Amino acid sequence: MIKNLVFYNHWQNGDIHVSREFIKLIINNVKAENYIYVHNKSKELLKDIPNLKISNECIEYLDNDSPRMWNLHTRTLCLNTWYGVSSSFKDTSSCTINTLFDLFNDHIKYITNTGYIDPSNIRKLVPKVDYSKHYIKNIEEYVKRSNSKKILICNGSVVSKQSKNFSFENIVEEIAMSYPSVDFILTEKFKTIIKNIKFTSDIIGKNNTDLNEIGFLSTFCDVIVGRSSGPYIYSMVKENLFNEKKTFLCFSDDEEIAYWSDDKAFFSCKTMWSNDYRKENIIEKIIESMGDNNEQT
Repeated sequence: MIKNLVFYNHWQNGDIHVSREFIKLIINNVKAENYIYVHNKSKELLKDIPNLKISNECIEYLDNDSPRMWNLHTRTLCLNTWYGVSSSFKDTSSCTINTLFDLFNDHIKYITNTGYIDPSNIRKLVPKVDYSKHYIKNIEEYVKRSNSKKILICNGSVVSKQSKNFSFENIVEEIAMSYPSVDFILTEKFKTIIKNIKFTSDIIGKNNTDLNEIGFLSTFCDVIVGRSSGPYIYSMVKENLFNEKKTFLCFSDDEEIAYWSDDKAFFSCKTMWSNDYRKENIIEKIIESMGDNNEQT
């Protein structure tokens, strides 16, 4: 029997989020005395998953380039959850749910010798967060007060090189002044006097990591704009991806990661993509993503 079943990831916040349903699947189907996720990000990220301990200890001893490690003496199995060790990974364009499916399918085959994940269950492996375990009170109050159309713009810097870094500040100010009845909610704060520009930190009011809270807020937003990084990834949850009324607008080098699936029709939401980082194009795409029913000055 496995004593310690350890999941680990050396990479970014988003990599941890997209693995959550695969983690639940293994916890529910593979017996072990302890289930542990080792990463160097906040313990808040997966705190809603029952029976899962979070740790940042000894991650430097876990091989980033191997899919799994086994220690016979301690009966500890370590499973790497990073896209890059999947047998189907090629480059950043391979950062899709299908690549994770192949990785965890191989993990389960290794553990059970014969078992595999039913391909028809891939829809069940799209992230689902138990938001009741997170700090959502202030978000619920904001949503009750505001009847405005809401555009979430994930404007933090990109650290995984899947997109060019550019500033959204002047872009959003220009659009917001033209659409005063729309709330533009940004994840990275900057100085502005425009009243319909809001910030997630002000709405949420939490002192530490608020990525899952931003994800919850995104479920009330009509459009989600970003660069396949950070809060944008935490908006990739079942409530949004399988909602035909939602629009994702992704600025990234590779089109594949904008759809997060090898099948562009897999999700019900509308997905827009651009690798044109010119200011005028970004403005045009954001306005297009908002649709036709907007009040413009």
